[in-house]
Order: sequence, then C-alpha cells, then structure tokens
Amino acid sequence: MRISRENIRKLEGAEQHFFDVDEKTKEVKIPLHFASPDEIFDPNCPSKVPMFTDDFSDWVRDAFDLVPKGYRIDLTISFDDAKGYTEEELMSVFRSNMLLNAQTSLQRIHIRKRVAYGLVCAGLLSFIAMMLISRLWHSDSFWHEMFFYALDIATTVLFWEAVGILLVESREHKIVAQSYMEKFSSIRFETKK
Repeated sequence: MRISRENIRKLEGAEQHFFDVDEKTKEVKIPLHFASPDEIFDPNCPSKVPMFTDDFSDWVRDAFDLVPKGYRIDLTISFDDAKGYTEEELMSVFRSNMLLNAQTSLQRIHIRKRVAYGLVCAGLLSFIAMMLISRLWHSDSFWHEMFFYALDIATTVLFWEAVGILLVESREHKIVAQSYMEKFSSIRFETKK
C-alpha cells in the first residue's frame, strides 16, 4: 500500500477494527485475558510486590501508542483463575508497577540529560579548541583543511545529539512517564466464572 494522504485518511480510525472505541466518553476499551496472574508476573524476580513480566510491561507501554490522542484506556484484565488474588490486591500491584515504570522512565531521563550536558561541554571544548587552533595554525595544507573539517563535523554532531536529547527525547519520555496512570480511565480485574 502506497502511503499517501488518501491512504493515511483511510488508516485513521484503524484502531476501531481491533478495539471498542466510545466516541462519547473518548475511551478505548481494551480487554486482556490470561489463565492466571502468574502469566503477567515475573517468576524470576522475587520482590515484595509481584513485578510484571517484560512482555506485559511492554504491552502496557505500547497501548499508549495504540490509543488515539485525546482518548483514554478502559482496561479490563480477566483471569480464568485469580490464584487467590483479590481485585484490590491486583489493583495495588498494577499501580505499584506503573509507578515503578514511571520512576524508571524518569531516571532514564535524568541519565540522558546528564549525557546531553556532557555532550554540550564536549561540543563547547571542541569549538573552543577549533577557534584557538585556527588562530595558532596558519596554513593552507591538506592536513590543515582535513583537521578543521573533522573538528567541525565532531562539534556539530556533539551539539546535534545534545539538542536531540534535551529537546525531543527528554520531553517525549517525560510525557509518557507522567501519563502512566492518567491515560487509564478505568482498570478492572475480573475472574471468569
């Protein structure tokens, strides 16, 4: 399929083929079904509160992309057997995992910002070195041109990467971290009879 404006208009609303979309309440109803909570909890991580498997955590993060902008998620997770967990316990585990995911995302943002500030410093040093050396090294040789060409590219790339991290990547991750719980209009846990 060729990507054109007409095809993009056809793709808008594609999520309605997969999920129930309530236009009045601006909610997308997403049902998930598992045999038991053991399928969504990581058996290799013996923590105080059960942690979600990477697959389930990834799915929850990806759900934000599946849902159209301005819509919220009405999530229903059903189990054949709840293995003794109550709905309140499962909700508490879900919230704890969402908070942990948000905290982890914010920590990644801080680490990436530190990397960006380091890139800015390296870019400034590279720029200053380029200016100083240009005043001291007066030559029209091939090596002179190659040296300054390489230094110019390095300086540009350092600043470019820093700006990408600070202006684009950090903002995007922060929005996702803040919307972890806000994106859900409701979350229900059910046991199939």
